[in-house]
Amino acid sequence: MIAAIEDNAFGIAGVAPGAELLAIPVCAPVGASLGDECRMFDVLRGIDRAWQEDARIVNLALVGPPDPLLERAVDRLRTFGILVVAAAGNESGDAPRYPAAYASVIGVGAADARGHRWPRSNRGPWVTLIAPGTEILSTTPGDAFAFGDGTSLAAAHVTGMLAVLLGSQAGPEDVRSAFLEAARRASAKGGPAILPKLCDVLPTLGARCPSPGPAAKPTR
Repeated sequence: MIAAIEDNAFGIAGVAPGAELLAIPVCAPVGASLGDECRMFDVLRGIDRAWQEDARIVNLALVGPPDPLLERAVDRLRTFGILVVAAAGNESGDAPRYPAAYASVIGVGAADARGHRWPRSNRGPWVTLIAPGTEILSTTPGDAFAFGDGTSLAAAHVTGMLAVLLGSQAGPEDVRSAFLEAARRASAKGGPAILPKLCDVLPTLGARCPSPGPAAKPTR
């Protein structure tokens, strides 16, 4: 979703195909039908490694209860100029889930093909915005592709767009503010904020919208 190579006549192109992507495993399978388990020690260690690797955006596709250590960790990333994006979760609930609900994090719910909130997406005022998260074609192991649903895919959309916006050379807080303001403007009256169009954000950062073409990049 974020960095799949473009114009290679194979599969899909990511939202930010020029981005450098680092995958840091912090969860492990606990059984064929039980899913994955993400221990806080491993999550915190992964966050520290992202900082050590000079990451500019951290994408967290996991949810759990509040934890003061996790809150301090994501707050610290923001003070270091690192944008943090997290999936809101797929439990159809409105109780805050973390880290998406922390103020320093951009919490992302899933929207369906019509732009409405996906019924299984968690919801509530703690969700910053919704982004496409149903029937999304993405990569799978073994050089394959498959359609999937979920707030993790929605969060990847947001992370990819933020990566492109950071390419405008604007500062991370300016990018965050411009992106969230455009999301609020794009939302229907009384509805949740939705993923804005790239060209609705770039001009507010002093950049031109890229022209169509494989080598097009935002310019100042």
